[in-house]
Amino acid sequence: MMGKGLQEETLRAMLEATATSLERKSTMLLTMQPKVFYRARQAGHDVFIDGYFYNGGFYHRHQFLGQIEEDGTFCYVEGHGQPIFPEQIAGHVMGLVLSLKDGTLFNLVEVDRHSLEALGDFC
Repeated sequence: MMGKGLQEETLRAMLEATATSLERKSTMLLTMQPKVFYRARQAGHDVFIDGYFYNGGFYHRHQFLGQIEEDGTFCYVEGHGQPIFPEQIAGHVMGLVLSLKDGTLFNLVEVDRHSLEALGDFC
């Protein structure tokens, strides 16, 4: 049988491991994941913008339009690679929120490929 001190230490270690595991899982759920499609919906509205995010890139149909950098900077280029924002920086992504330079906020919502195909956003 374990002594009281050893039982408390074991219980404390188990609680810390569980908390760390839950923290890791909740953090994973609050960030964009690889191989998952996301659409941007303006905060407070039900309408999604055209296009989708996938593996850190932003696309409209089959055309690449932007990239989320490692630090969360969202760089956006127009059609033929012409910048429409100074230094191509349109905003910043933190977790599942895109904040444009003008302060407009978008929630990044996970969607499946089939819904993109049904909308004609994915070719």
